[in-house]
Amino acid sequence: MGFRAVTAALGLVIVTAGTVSPAPAAAQAAPSHAQVHAARLLAGRDPRAALSKLQEIKRREPGDALALRLQADEAQCRILSDSDPKLARQLAEAAAAVALPAPVDAGVRVAAMRLAACGAGVLLDLGGAEQGGRELDQLLEQAGGDPALGEAGVMALLERGLHRSRAGELVTGQADLLRACTELQARALALDLELCHSHLANHYKRMGDTDEALRLLEPLLQAARARGAHADAGVYLHGLAQIRFTRQEWDLALANFEASRAVAHDAGDTIGLAYAEFGAAHALLRKGRAADAMPRAQHAAALLADGNDPQQSLRIAVLIATLHNELKQTTQALTQLRAVATTVQARGDEPLLADWHRAHAQAQSQTGGWREAYESLKAAEAYLQREQAQQLSQQSARLRMQFNRTQDLAELQALRTLDAQRTQLLHTQALALALFVALLGAAVWFGVQKRHEARRLGTLAMGDELTGLLNRRALLQRLDAELQRARRNRHPVSVLMVDADHFKSINDTHGHAAGDQVLRHLAALLTKALRAGDWVGRLGGEEFLAVLPDASLDHTRSIAERMREAVAASPCPTPRGALALTVSIGAASHRGDGESSEALLQRADGALYAAKSQGRNRVCVAGPQAA
Repeated sequence: MGFRAVTAALGLVIVTAGTVSPAPAAAQAAPSHAQVHAARLLAGRDPRAALSKLQEIKRREPGDALALRLQADEAQCRILSDSDPKLARQLAEAAAAVALPAPVDAGVRVAAMRLAACGAGVLLDLGGAEQGGRELDQLLEQAGGDPALGEAGVMALLERGLHRSRAGELVTGQADLLRACTELQARALALDLELCHSHLANHYKRMGDTDEALRLLEPLLQAARARGAHADAGVYLHGLAQIRFTRQEWDLALANFEASRAVAHDAGDTIGLAYAEFGAAHALLRKGRAADAMPRAQHAAALLADGNDPQQSLRIAVLIATLHNELKQTTQALTQLRAVATTVQARGDEPLLADWHRAHAQAQSQTGGWREAYESLKAAEAYLQREQAQQLSQQSARLRMQFNRTQDLAELQALRTLDAQRTQLLHTQALALALFVALLGAAVWFGVQKRHEARRLGTLAMGDELTGLLNRRALLQRLDAELQRARRNRHPVSVLMVDADHFKSINDTHGHAAGDQVLRHLAALLTKALRAGDWVGRLGGEEFLAVLPDASLDHTRSIAERMREAVAASPCPTPRGALALTVSIGAASHRGDGESSEALLQRADGALYAAKSQGRNRVCVAGPQAA
């Protein structure tokens, strides 16, 4: 659909060459930015009324108020992203094509970039991961060098964090979301901050930290109810239902899903209704009521049959296959799973892939396909292990952030109360008793502090703070465990020693901040190059180690080449421009005998040295170990 079709669908006034069609009545007061803000607030109560209000604002805007029009477009994009994401994307594309080509002032460019961030986020939801990610990276690069455009960069960061979290990239997703929420709080952008807190709460739910998710979500629900924002309350109710589901509180989850469904139904929100039906079906399945769940899931699928939310449609399809399994309708389950297999694989959504493999394993086991069932269970377990590892890493990272838990505040208050009691005793008791109480209080405080420190260090001990990957200690433990398993099962295990070429010159020329950015960039590229079930971490400095279970030497070489090519093809963006990078890789494979992890790493290190000596940007494979 082109720009004219979009404007026809929404009743938009077409912008050409920085002008708009004439205002209808000079007697009407010109709209203002405050009215756009009021329309955004209205969307929390009645999205359709808010869309109508925004249309009226754009119809009556002054001819030179391009920033105001773009702000109204962004507000419409965010409302439509929940009800009609395809139309939201078309609106963003059409408006951006008009606003950005000619030189414009900073206010117009900020508004246009915010709208573009919304459009990119919608595209990601529609399945355009590569294009949407590229658009967000471009926006972040544009905003990074200009403080006046920082607000737009924060919104792009918010969209990127949301997509990463939904795709199972919990480590990088949380970093983006926390940074975005912090910046929005500092800028006092209340509505944007509420949106960020909502996404952050859903992220904590995905990583299994339901306490933190509730801490953020419950105040949002209370505030929405207090201001009569029924539509927002429905969204937050759905979030609470998902948290109750994660906690296996099936009855509470079902009640929350039903409440969310009622709000969506009253608002005519088809997508919200589909999500609520999906959640209710899932809860009924867990309560052992598959027969009751099936019509709810099928209704959810019918509501999204227009393709407006392809990702959720896939989740519903997998749930329907699981329900067929529970109802012993194995043929229908396999048919459903095969119909979406290619699309699910292409999406790369690891939680969805794990659900598909579990449903496939159940169906195959019911038909006697034991080998296929075993392979699917093995794949599902690998996805689950990676998700759990990311959850652990994120929970440790969260302890370094400013969003403190309620428990921490309670402990702080307890210490303050103890201090007040000790002060009162100093006024009423003898010096000796007062000294005893003071010493006792200090001992208690020191013990509490030591306990907190021990807990914090224990949590952080397995993660690398800079990259979010496993650290040296965790990597060596993982390697030892894989070698023990390999000896029992006579399966191969391989390792890759990866070293960034000329890293010292990057630090010397561009500074240590750029060096840190390069290491984070490499960590992301190396992780993407691995298979499900592989592990990568940072040994120290610019050196990384990948552990590849069940990988032959030929397969190991192929993975290493994929890593090397990915790094060479992906320069690292920095404020001073993109830096071209290469890596040298040494590979070695354990053959199942008594070779120790130290000996295996020495052979891989020798191969890495050979790769460096032969000119860098290459892969060298160690020969078999000595008998």
